[in-house]
Amino acid sequence: MIYHKIRIISLKRLFYAAAMLMITCAIFHYIPFFDIIWPAQIKDPSTIVELYQDGITYVELTADTLYYSGYDYVENGKVTGSYYYNIYDGTCIYFLLSNTQCSGRPETLSNVFIKARLQSGGKLLSELIQQMSADLGWTPQGLSSVSSRILINAVDYLLLKHIIFFAITLLVFAVYMIIFLNMLSYMIFPLLHPSCYHLRRYGSVREQITQAEQELHEIPMLKEGIFTVTEHYLFIFTSIKLHIIPLEEIIWAYKHSNLHRFRLRKLKLTYTLRVTARKGLVFVADSQPKEDVDAVLDYISQYNPEVLIGYSKKNERLARAHQ
Repeated sequence: MIYHKIRIISLKRLFYAAAMLMITCAIFHYIPFFDIIWPAQIKDPSTIVELYQDGITYVELTADTLYYSGYDYVENGKVTGSYYYNIYDGTCIYFLLSNTQCSGRPETLSNVFIKARLQSGGKLLSELIQQMSADLGWTPQGLSSVSSRILINAVDYLLLKHIIFFAITLLVFAVYMIIFLNMLSYMIFPLLHPSCYHLRRYGSVREQITQAEQELHEIPMLKEGIFTVTEHYLFIFTSIKLHIIPLEEIIWAYKHSNLHRFRLRKLKLTYTLRVTARKGLVFVADSQPKEDVDAVLDYISQYNPEVLIGYSKKNERLARAHQ
């Protein structure tokens, strides 16, 4: 029964960990972090169309000369960049530079180091070409015919934010990979589960689990909600948690209330049972009915009158002294 419960709990948490791993893998798949952090180095901007078609969307380059188009990029009512351009191999290529790269909007920029995202110009580039053609006295069709439809966008190259997002995603992936492997190991070797492994402090784990398993098949001394008490053990069973506590190792037990507020001003009062055992083990069962918690505390006090019952500073000091 104990091994079966451990496997069920571990299987539920394994599915959850697997779901989180799939989500993080999808993030890694759809966001090219490595391409952003280590973009492709290019020397000739005229190759951006071929690069874009090959799926390379993040690049770094040094533009020898760029000319201010006279137009800025506005986002949420705030100017966040400006459009510059130059002609390479007969094609006009447009650059959207951030405010820090074109401070003061000079007419000409020289030797500008750029890390940027390649993107289809779309409607914004079409509007820019239309406005520039009017300034130059060209037709929009004429300027469009010699213009690249791929924009070199440095404003959208948010390196720091991507690095932070990458680090967070990698951390989440690592945490849930550890959880996944742990749950898998608990399913294969239930004795490694914390509910069993903690018992090593009190003797042979295998012998204690064998004894606890035998007592679970007998009529329990007490069974209230998630609590089951046998001759020598207190069990706390939930859908995702299992605690096995030798009754003779308990030195302090107390309850405290929790007031939950819901919508429509509904209030619900529940209780948390905290059990402290020798050698530093603490077990917590929260959000339980008062009757269940009181029944467990009453049984523990009857089983061993020397157990400290109830919270007080004195009991806390005594419990620490006996650990």
